[in-house]
Amino acid sequence: MSDALLRQWTLLKLIPRAPRTADDRGIPCGWCWTKEAPAFDLPRMDGTTALSIKLLEQFIPQLLPPTLRDHLLPWFRQADTVLAEHAPNHLGAWLDRVRVILNSVPLLAPTIDETIARTVYQSLLEGRRFTAYDPWSAQVTVGIDSAKQHSLSMTGRT
Repeated sequence: MSDALLRQWTLLKLIPRAPRTADDRGIPCGWCWTKEAPAFDLPRMDGTTALSIKLLEQFIPQLLPPTLRDHLLPWFRQADTVLAEHAPNHLGAWLDRVRVILNSVPLLAPTIDETIARTVYQSLLEGRRFTAYDPWSAQVTVGIDSAKQHSLSMTGRT
């Protein structure tokens, strides 16, 4: 590591409980927060924001692209922490007092391969097309090269 990076790392050691790691993949070297690090907010997340984020996590996760859900994970964890601190008051108990009751029989979601779901969500998010292969059109001995390819657009545009 370079001298500048070592000096930065020494200074960072003085910051308590900061989950960080060295990034020495190339020049210039640096440091970054670990993926498991809690969200770092200035000012600190308040109870109302924590409750809103928790409701988002509980009630509309299927509407969020997986990349966005992954990005929001530190805030979801931070919301849990803040609401646990507010447990005695009305904000911390809200999720225990409110339920969503559906008018119809709840449907079971189909099991979808995570890689396929991420591809579809990402293409929808970016407004891009992706290529899908029809496995039933391929010859068993020939493989995927003979499968029909379909170029799909989740936005309905050609």
